[in-house]
Amino acid sequence: MSEPRDAVPDAPDGAPAPGPAPAPGPAGLLAPSTLRPLELDLRVVFRVGTGLWAVALVVVGVLAARGTADARAVAICATGFALGFVGQAWEVRHRRAARRASGPDAG
Repeated sequence: MSEPRDAVPDAPDGAPAPGPAPAPGPAGLLAPSTLRPLELDLRVVFRVGTGLWAVALVVVGVLAARGTADARAVAICATGFALGFVGQAWEVRHRRAARRASGPDAG
């Protein structure tokens, strides 16, 4: 039996082959996506990430105190922890700016 005309043959490794490429837009570029952006509470994302870096910092700090981890690992975890706070501050500023831009009647 032959495959239907619309079927895409499987890739050599058994995974399904990608579908047809999107139609080109102006100047040969891909057309803009029609998907809406994902609405996500970045406060949760940054808090979880900062918390994970804090746990890593404690674990690596204990390992460094026992002599099984070097100072570079501690510095990496401390940097991740600090950048988590930077990300949280950015999110607060970004959210406030978005609220101001949306106007007083937007919720």
